[in-house]
Amino acid sequence: MSANSVVVNSNPSTTDDLLFIENMGIVSGTTSIDQHQFNNGFNNNQLLMSGTGDVRITLPSTGYAQASGGSNIFLTNTIGKYFVISGINTLQLFQPVLSFGIYKSTTASSGADLKVQVSIDGVNFFDLAFPSLSSGANWNYRTCLGSIPTTENLHIRFINIGTTTQYRVDDVSLSGVLAVPINSCPPFSWNGSNYSLSGLYSTTFTNSLGCDSLAAINLTVLSPSYDTIVVSTCGSYFWNDSIYINSGIYQT
Repeated sequence: MSANSVVVNSNPSTTDDLLFIENMGIVSGTTSIDQHQFNNGFNNNQLLMSGTGDVRITLPSTGYAQASGGSNIFLTNTIGKYFVISGINTLQLFQPVLSFGIYKSTTASSGADLKVQVSIDGVNFFDLAFPSLSSGANWNYRTCLGSIPTTENLHIRFINIGTTTQYRVDDVSLSGVLAVPINSCPPFSWNGSNYSLSGLYSTTFTNSLGCDSLAAINLTVLSPSYDTIVVSTCGSYFWNDSIYINSGIYQT
């Protein structure tokens, strides 16, 4: 594959590729998260959904373009009520961005007592910041700030750490630039540079419309393999379209 052919995103935004979205499916009444998954109710039921919140059909998401208007996760105003999505593979996603719909029951709440967290092991979570919620008991759509890990098993957790505000979560999504997977022996030449180590690499350029464009690759550098053959022969030896008449070490 030539370097010039690896163009993943040529739009003004560099986060147009949607890796994952969860709209919580549909329930007929209040349902535990475990039961909803057992019923294959989530959009991404191949992932593990867990938590002490529950799934509700009341107060469906509305007021933002991404609102699905179906069920949502309810986190009552009890410290530690949570919802976790586990098993998201972000290895092919460059600069992942997490967004979600959030409803708050208390007019004055800014959302400070709702924590949005990510983890690579499901044990050690770290916080992602998001803009304060608008005044009023209503739905908001927010995009998190901060770095999201590149991993085979990303865990996303929403947890209520307060006792005043009830929250509802819907329309959870991860977007970014999907990196083109490339397997190559070293060195791999791309965009004027040589790469000898596996990893995610990107470059930014300006397209014909004057917009910034981002290209990304997920490079796996292959280790060369060697086989040694010991040959004893009288006279000449024919190997790999060549004739050898002297003893020695040869390679191809």
